[in-house]
Amino acid sequence: DRFYFENFIEAAGCSGNAAKYLIDCLKDYNPEKLNDMLESMHEIEHGADEKKHEMSMALAKAFVTPLDREDLASLSQCIDEVTDKIEEVLQHFYISGIKTILPEAVEFAGMIHNCCELMRDMLKEMENFKRPDRLHKLIIDLNHKEEECGSISPLRPVLGEDLLTPMKYLHGVRYSTIWRTVPMRASTLRIWWIRS
Repeated sequence: DRFYFENFIEAAGCSGNAAKYLIDCLKDYNPEKLNDMLESMHEIEHGADEKKHEMSMALAKAFVTPLDREDLASLSQCIDEVTDKIEEVLQHFYISGIKTILPEAVEFAGMIHNCCELMRDMLKEMENFKRPDRLHKLIIDLNHKEEECGSISPLRPVLGEDLLTPMKYLHGVRYSTIWRTVPMRASTLRIWWIRS
């Protein structure tokens, strides 16, 4: 039974690694190195896919699981999507032709990393779901962090300027589109806990 919980923790570790790598990329951003960045990020994302495939294989073979089979599959998918969305951020930087990084982007990437670490802590506690006090607190904490991320407007630094040129506005819209790709999935994890 420990396999399922350890798999979740390792998959969440991939999300944390992706978020940490995103921070590193943004702090030392060079559009000419974006292909190398994308390749390295894809390796991290591939590791997360492997964890999801391991879970799928185990569920296909298992006769009895510690939790509902569909819940285990759904959680595995949600964790994998977090890593996918972090990878998409770099992909959107490439597609949108982003040349410079706003300081708020690095700050936001840090918030994403914090959410990933909190998600991993929560998944470490999941094995104790029959004694849910700490798990419940971590789910609430993650939900608050998710709301914090959702309250940040990537257009804020651009729209706050006195002289707003069309290019600056376009730059802000590109950022807004990029950051909307990163949900943290706290709501899905919270729904699972309520159902348990």
